[in-house]
Amino acid sequence: MHTRIEEIRNSKGLTKKNFAHMLEITEQSYTNYSKGKRTIPTDLSIKIKKLFNVSIDWLLTGEGTFFLKTDSTKDKILNNIDRLNESQLKCVDSFIEFEINKKQKI
Repeated sequence: MHTRIEEIRNSKGLTKKNFAHMLEITEQSYTNYSKGKRTIPTDLSIKIKKLFNVSIDWLLTGEGTFFLKTDSTKDKILNNIDRLNESQLKCVDSFIEFEINKKQKI
């Protein structure tokens, strides 16, 4: 599973720092997960699934399809996140939090 989170990060063109920020973990934690030094907790796997629309089966086993579906607006934001300033990143964080909360209520 650790190599698959690298695949997700690379497919979105995100730096380790930005990817970790989106997952609300430290960059060091991300490095430990991506190198297989620590097991990725279930709640983080679920967060990855929700944020990046990744198949949980693929994330856990490597089998099945990578992404569930594409949302072009989210993809545009993720592909350009390195270019955002601090206030724009705060807006993205708020949006992500809103989306996560909305999906948890469903």
